[in-house]
Order: sequence, then C-alpha cells, then structure tokens
Amino acid sequence: MKSNLTFRRTVLARSVLAACGASALAFMAAQPVLAQTAPASLNRVEVTGSAVRRTDAESALHLQVLTKEDVARTGATSTEELLKSISALSSAGGTNNSTGAGTSTYGNSTLSLRGLEAARTLVLVNGRRLATFANGSSAVNVNTIPLSAIERVEVLKDGASSIYGSDAMAGVVNFILTKSFNGVEISAVAGTPTNSGGGTNNKLALTAGLAKEGSPFNAVVSLSMEKETALFAKDREYAKTGNKAPFYTAGATGQGNIEGAVFPGRFPDDRQPRFGNSPGAGYGNPNADSGTCSAINMFLFPRPTNKISPVTGRGAPYCQFDSAGFVGLVPDRELTNLTANLGFKVTPQIELFSDIMYSKSTVIQTFQASPLRRSFAATNTRLAAEGIDPSLIIYPSNPNYPTAYLTKYGYTALIGQPLAVTSRVFDFGGRTQSDAATQTRLVAGAKGTVWNQDYELAFMTNSSKIEGKLIGGYFSIADYNKIINDPANNWNPWITGGAQTGALAAKLKTAEYIGPSLDAESK
Repeated sequence: MKSNLTFRRTVLARSVLAACGASALAFMAAQPVLAQTAPASLNRVEVTGSAVRRTDAESALHLQVLTKEDVARTGATSTEELLKSISALSSAGGTNNSTGAGTSTYGNSTLSLRGLEAARTLVLVNGRRLATFANGSSAVNVNTIPLSAIERVEVLKDGASSIYGSDAMAGVVNFILTKSFNGVEISAVAGTPTNSGGGTNNKLALTAGLAKEGSPFNAVVSLSMEKETALFAKDREYAKTGNKAPFYTAGATGQGNIEGAVFPGRFPDDRQPRFGNSPGAGYGNPNADSGTCSAINMFLFPRPTNKISPVTGRGAPYCQFDSAGFVGLVPDRELTNLTANLGFKVTPQIELFSDIMYSKSTVIQTFQASPLRRSFAATNTRLAAEGIDPSLIIYPSNPNYPTAYLTKYGYTALIGQPLAVTSRVFDFGGRTQSDAATQTRLVAGAKGTVWNQDYELAFMTNSSKIEGKLIGGYFSIADYNKIINDPANNWNPWITGGAQTGALAAKLKTAEYIGPSLDAESK
C-alpha cells in the first residue's frame, strides 16, 4: 500500500487557527515577546508509505534516510554494497549477497533488518512493492535496483506489519528513484583483485534526464551493466585446500576405494557380509598403497594418531578427495538493469506518470565433480524399479581387477568376487549450472487535485522469473550405473586422471544430463 498524502492549509484550518489565536490573545499579551516572525507558508508534503495522516512530531518510528550525496560518500559501486553501509543492515545476516560459495543463489541479493530474515523486511521502489524473487525465498532481489538511479533510501527501522503485513515485520526499505534530472551522467568502475586468478568486476552506468523548466514533460532513464568473472578456491592460498593437519582434514568421497564384495542383481541389498561403507570402513585403495592418490585427483588420507600407517578400519590405506579447491567462491555473473521515470503534466491539476524497471542477471556457478558410491545410489527409486545395482562394480573378468592388491593385504576372501568401488565422477567435469533471472515492473497512473482533494490512481504489474539450466557435470545415476556395471566394460576406477577413456567414455556420455533445472515465476 502507498499513499501520497498532501497537507494544505484550508479555509477551515485557517478559521480554527484564528479562533485559537483569539482565545490566547490576552495571555500572550502579558508574556514577554520572544519572536515576531511571521509563520512560513505550509508547502505540499508527500508522505510515502503511510496509511494515516500525521505530522513528523506524532511519529514514533525511527527513519534513516540516505540522500544521493550520502550514497556518493559511501563509495559503494552497487546497491548491494550500499546496503552494507546502513547501520541497521550491517550486522551478521543483514545482507545476503549473490555469490554463495559452493551453492547457487541464482543471483539473488537480499537484505534483512536486524537479522529477522529477508522475508520479514519489505522492499519498496518509489513506495510500491517489487515482485519477490522466484526461487521461493519470499524476498526481493535488491540487485535489480541500479545504484545510479537512486535519489535516496528511506529505512524504517521499526516493524510496520500493521500497515503492510508480515513481510514488514522487521521494517521497510524504500528506494526512491530520481524523477528530476537534466543532462547525462556516465560512470565506469573496473575492479581487479590484488591476486590473479579471477574475480574481476567491471561496471558501466549511464543516466540521462530531461527536466526543463516550464516543460510539461520530464524523464529520467538509467542503464547499468556489470560483468564479474569467476573465482575458484584453488586460486587463493587460504582456500585452495581443506587439509590443514593437525587441525582439520578433507573427507569427501574418494575415487577407487574398495567397499566390499557384492551380489550383483540382488535387491534391495546387494552387499555381502563384512561390506564396509566408505570412507574408512572398507578395504583400502590400490592407488593409496602405491602412493599415487594424486594420479586420480585424491590425497592419501592421513593416518590416525593411534595407527602406524594411514589405514581403514581393516588395515589398508585409502584415498580421499579434497573438494575445497574446486569450490566456486565467486560465480561468473552478468547483470543488466534499466529504469525509467516519466511524467507529463496535462494541466496544472492533472499529471500522468509512469516508472519502468527491467533487470536480467545470468549467473554461471561451477562445483566439484559428483561423488558416487553405493549408499548414495541406494535410495534412487529408478534403480530399484529397473533392477539396476546401486553399487559400482568391478568384476573378476575385468583386466583391472586388483588381485595383487587384495593378496598383499590378506583379503583373500574377496578375490574372485564382484567388488563395490567408490567414484568421484570426473567423466563429466565439474557440476556447472547457468541461471537467468529476469525482473520486470511497470507502473502507470495519474495524480492531481479534484474538488480541492488530492488523488493518485495507478496500475502496476511486476514479475520475477528464473530459468535454471544444468550445462555440465550432471548425469543420470541409473544410466551411469547401468553402463559401469556391464561386465563387458573394462571400467578402471584407478585410471590416471580418474576419467574413463575410449569406448567406455563414449558410452558414459549418453548418461550426461544437460537441460532445465528450474523454471519459476513470481507475480
């Protein structure tokens, strides 16, 4: 809800003031003269976001206002960055940015007054709502508001749920866009981290306005574009590894760890006795035994303090995956924003107005390759329905079968049995997804004065759309297991680099999934 209320001194108001003045005349005559300044005329006052007529003196709500000059002094280069400079939003959780490490936020940046969740802070533009981000967060993406178009920011720090509803429980942030500007303003920012390896950020903003004195027409148009390159943990010394002995050790699923013997085709449980779930409880890894975990993008799991060697619960060394360096700290991101504020005075009492917003962001995020082992696949309903083994199996007929390794460690009971082996699926590369988010809003209306009463009528439509797409690294577990578990395939889980080659690689390509992951709209 938004009311543009106007306070004007009417004939009735002047009469009341005259009556009050007459009744107090005798008292005032007996008092010392403190001032004899004539009262200033009461100008038109526009109150944004209130449903009740009131004066500032009657208000108990705390309002923080940032003017255009205040915004410039912060040195912020984006709306998200500006919000971090506001005291009510500077606490932990106050601003959630669009660069989640290791996960995708679809380019969504939200704010939360006093940390009471983004869904409880109402975000307005020119006193009217924006459609909430279509990912189901019930929050508004503040990245859709270009910094160059902001005239001022009003932050109502107290709850306003009685006026707006539960989404204003924590307060209200109202962005007022520039409505009167004459000329052209261009700004450009190029940002490069002190360390090489990604994370560069380039921005260009253009604002043009027409507001000539005496002209019935005014317009302000703002366009901004931003490009940010991806930054991975491997490119930063402090984040490239999850191994910092003796403090902590990475423990993600490794490639080529033997879990135990299985009965192919037996459902729902294909495990033979003494099956050891990875990690740590299985039968080790031939690459760990030969000291070549690094050949399959793994590391030798460090030995426990009470053991002589790095071992599983059954005495064999094994490999684990250090996923830290593959995490995307900053995604590859492109953002385009366009706003326009238009006004036309038909007569001194009638003004037509419109504001337009359009924003599109494309975010490409990449994670580490998928892990796969029996326990991960066992809950897949398609495997059970089609009778596909949840374990990744290497058969005794396979030339890569580890007979010598099993003999060395005394696992003679396993020799000749089909074995379940873990995998870090490098065959499709890192998991990569591209998310395009579009926000549009159109407001058109008229305001003026009729019969000495102010009015404002407006039509508004706005929406948020997300189109997510998986573009690499994802696959069908059922199809992948079916191909690997064909005894005719010479699957080698200990191959250098971890990815299969030749005919098997071509078959596995058919299990890859490239296609939609999310299609959502909020209106």
